[in-house]
Amino acid sequence: PLIGVHALVGASTGAQFVTPTLKALVDAGASLRIQPEHVGLPLIKAAAHKLGTTLTGNPAKGSGDAPSSVYVFDASGLSSPAQVRELYDFMQPVVGAIPSNGRVLILSRAPAEAGDAAHVASATALRGFIRALGKEVGKKGITANLLEVQTGAEDWLAGPLRFFLSEHSAFISGQVLPVGAGP
Repeated sequence: PLIGVHALVGASTGAQFVTPTLKALVDAGASLRIQPEHVGLPLIKAAAHKLGTTLTGNPAKGSGDAPSSVYVFDASGLSSPAQVRELYDFMQPVVGAIPSNGRVLILSRAPAEAGDAAHVASATALRGFIRALGKEVGKKGITANLLEVQTGAEDWLAGPLRFFLSEHSAFISGQVLPVGAGP
């Protein structure tokens, strides 16, 4: 369902879902793009190398290249409220360039699984961020959603990821979906 789609991928320091996320995107047919000098870039490059997939840079505005229409950020490594800045630093430069009907998807651990108050605060902050982003970009038909992945459910990411990045989720935005381990 993502054949011909350009997906800009990012990750927080210590992100845990980079490899299954990239695999799901590539298996769905997306071409992967990255932002230079992003904090999660080493994790993304390592996962892409492991999977044998190619990464290209996100094109500059006005370059003539098609813009990325899918934006995926693995925030599972966020461990403090101050670290939420990594998500902001990824999204802020590109949010105005997201084309109509674009998709934004953030992945994180569920706040209930966070070990201490700082982890809980950062995971909970993502819920507010995704709701605010959904309102901000929704006027252009862009959706923004959050997948909260439980421990052991990493292998079950592909289905929800494909759904939220497809045209089938056109009217679902600002939502939080818990992803649990399968049978």
